[in-house]
Amino acid sequence: MAREFEPGILIAVGGGSVIAAAKCIWIGYERPDLDIRMVNPLEPLGLRKKAFFAAVLTTSGTGSEATGAAVITDGQKMSVVHPELVPSAETLGV
Repeated sequence: MAREFEPGILIAVGGGSVIAAAKCIWIGYERPDLDIRMVNPLEPLGLRKKAFFAAVLTTSGTGSEATGAAVITDGQKMSVVHPELVPSAETLGV
């Protein structure tokens, strides 16, 4: 859906799972050529060329709004870690 609308900003509003999912959507939007399972934290991703990413955390204690990590489940849990995944802006909506 992000590719269809070509947004200039992605805003995740919710808890840790919402922010983690949004980070993965952001990777897919910015890098459709990259399998998310192949993200290497030591190689540049080239994010922020298409969209700015912001996070509004609505629960306390997850840290998702301040880290370059995302844990998602696609049959099994998978961690995606990269320094470029830290949101450009974040706020606590708690």
